[in-house]
Amino acid sequence: MEAWAAVQCGSAALSFVQFADSLLARTYKIHNGFSDAATIAQDLKVTVDSLKTHKAELEKVAPRQDASGLPTTTLDIMKLFSSCLKIADSLVSVTEKLPRRVAKGSKASPWSSFKEALGTQWKKKEIDDLQERLAGYQQQLQIALIAATNSDVQTADRKVSETHAIVEKLALKIERTDSFQASVSQILQTLTNSDGRATSKLSPATDAPGFTATLLVDSFASELLAALRYKEMDYRHYAIHDAHTETFEWVFGTRSPHEDSADNKAISSLAQWMKSDDPALDIFGVTGKPGSGKSTLMKYLIRSPETTLALQKWADDREIMVLSSYFWNSGIVMQMNLMGLLRTLLHGALSQHRSFAAVLFPDRLRTHRFLGSPAAWQDPWTQDELQHCLRNLVEMARKTMNVVFFVDGLDEFKGHPREILDFLESLRGSNTKICISSRPWPIFGDTFHRQPNLKMEVLNKPDIDNYVTSKLRDHPGFDAFATVDKSLAGNLILDIIAKAEGVFLWVYLVTEMLTDALTDGEPPSELHRIIDSLPPDLKGLFERILAPLQKSPAKFRKTSEMIQIVHATGGINLVELHFALKDSEEALALPVTTMSIDMLPATADIARRYVLSKTKGLLQVTMSENEALSVANVGYIHRTMGDYISDPEIWARFTQATDSKPAFNVSQQLAVARLFRLKNPQSQPFISAYIKDLVRYMSLAHLQQRRAGVADIQTSGRIVKEGFKAAIEQMAFQELLNDPDLVPIDPPCTHRGCHQGIGHIFMAARYHFLDLVETELDQQPTFDCKPI
Repeated sequence: MEAWAAVQCGSAALSFVQFADSLLARTYKIHNGFSDAATIAQDLKVTVDSLKTHKAELEKVAPRQDASGLPTTTLDIMKLFSSCLKIADSLVSVTEKLPRRVAKGSKASPWSSFKEALGTQWKKKEIDDLQERLAGYQQQLQIALIAATNSDVQTADRKVSETHAIVEKLALKIERTDSFQASVSQILQTLTNSDGRATSKLSPATDAPGFTATLLVDSFASELLAALRYKEMDYRHYAIHDAHTETFEWVFGTRSPHEDSADNKAISSLAQWMKSDDPALDIFGVTGKPGSGKSTLMKYLIRSPETTLALQKWADDREIMVLSSYFWNSGIVMQMNLMGLLRTLLHGALSQHRSFAAVLFPDRLRTHRFLGSPAAWQDPWTQDELQHCLRNLVEMARKTMNVVFFVDGLDEFKGHPREILDFLESLRGSNTKICISSRPWPIFGDTFHRQPNLKMEVLNKPDIDNYVTSKLRDHPGFDAFATVDKSLAGNLILDIIAKAEGVFLWVYLVTEMLTDALTDGEPPSELHRIIDSLPPDLKGLFERILAPLQKSPAKFRKTSEMIQIVHATGGINLVELHFALKDSEEALALPVTTMSIDMLPATADIARRYVLSKTKGLLQVTMSENEALSVANVGYIHRTMGDYISDPEIWARFTQATDSKPAFNVSQQLAVARLFRLKNPQSQPFISAYIKDLVRYMSLAHLQQRRAGVADIQTSGRIVKEGFKAAIEQMAFQELLNDPDLVPIDPPCTHRGCHQGIGHIFMAARYHFLDLVETELDQQPTFDCKPI
């Protein structure tokens, strides 16, 4: 107990030292008499009261034994604590002597800082000496606290290891997963209660030293999950179309297009692979042409209860942990690199077993216990750290469970294929299986040629038949068509299947075209003509879909604007896209207002309809389960669409469509979208992010426009000014500039009136928007303070 009390006192002393140092080093503007002196005094008293409380706890223990019997680190903390308390008493005493306000009618100038105020009571040398002592105490306290808590951290780590050893023994006797989880909770609770600290309500000052087993699996795990997660983590999963009714039944059933063919063998191999305990056949490969349905099959396997049942035969009575991730090269960088894969897999594992958090991330746990939550996550994730944790996870699970990885789209990995192949190799083991999908690249085929695999275009013919028949027969027009001529209707379906050559995306797009034609009342002969005239490849089909839009320059310009924005962002929020397509003058004229509850979903619905009509389904709107349409994402219907747009000749056609005045600039339109957002009051984190995005986008837009010889610094300045004006109405200027990654430029003052006049200049400087800075300084060479 003595060690805990010492650490508590040391933590309180460190908090005081940092507070006192900030009083002397940081400027406190006092513009309303000396009212801030009273506030400072009150803050200081609160800190000192906390110190006295913790010292009382230490004094309850210290007299009971000889001080020589205490550890050296505890004695060091006690000495430092006493010194800090003396300083605290002095500061409280001198603060109470400071005048609380300026006498009415007095011409005395307000103090510019607490240090200046202190100078009226102490000599300069006394203040300087105090600052030096505070700096020394801070360093000594940090070292002493680390030493004092290290042994306790080791004890806690030992308890965690002992807990998992007990759990492993119990797991051999427990059959059901829910019983296993209940046993873990019971064991952890027992350890917590025996520790004697979990039952007491901890104050903020004692949270770090009193970190208990309960907090270890709850608070730390929750924060760890939040730190691992990134916003786009689930976008690809929900962007993939769900399997159509009765599609992929051949995976777990007996239905096959050719009963005695190699197809049936491939089907059988997938089912048998899930059940097999042969460690040499631990990887299964799903290959196929672009658009053949590989990702749809992977999503189906990941979500299907049949998958778990089949895998359970391999795992016997052990628990199964299924982890999955999708590479997506039309998204953000995190969706196509190894770092994103690692974060996704670890997030999935810890979501299923929160108790693993403390064992997999012991270093961050120690930081969390001693320095608190923010410090635990301030160091960015590294690939080495996450790879090490994932390998430890597989090793830790070896005795109690089997782990299955589903990784979709290896060909969409941004990096050398060998990097992802080496990573997958590191996951192999007696308790793991890995199912991968990719286009038929030689490097993947050579690596996994001894492993079971299947080709989608060979096996999906019955699925295509089922899909086309179902979609067409659901349309009233086709029902009448089939009644008049059954053979003609049947031949139409056969023609589609034959021409598709196993490419499900081609079937999907063509079926949409045919249902539109049926709605328009086209006769059977016209439907056959459409099928005959369609190109069999996806690139040609995209051209065919876009052809009608290109006949109208105005319509094609709108289509091109949307596609350019999606291509530049890798996917964009639906409402954000709606605002990004608006004119900058409209955004500038809009007053700051609050969007009503009904307005946001209505705006999202308008945007959804616009996207579908202007892109004919080549862009799609997707959202996660139970999410509102307003948070939906807009992206390509398929990777092949992104490949098509990336072709230099095709891309030139789209950009030329928006070259006419007013010239379209994606970066500027993204800034305009942020301006619309800023004019609808948001919570502070969003305001700060939006204004920074706005300035960054406008800086980039101006650079692009200047290279093209069409720069308009006046419009750029107006957008930045207006955005800053909207932001400053909702949060403090210093908060907006508080970003350590930016250029360190300090404003001349913090008056709100000054912010509105020149604040945008400092923001522009921090984002290297130097043309705007020079222009604004030329127009406003002097600075007049305008406190309001």
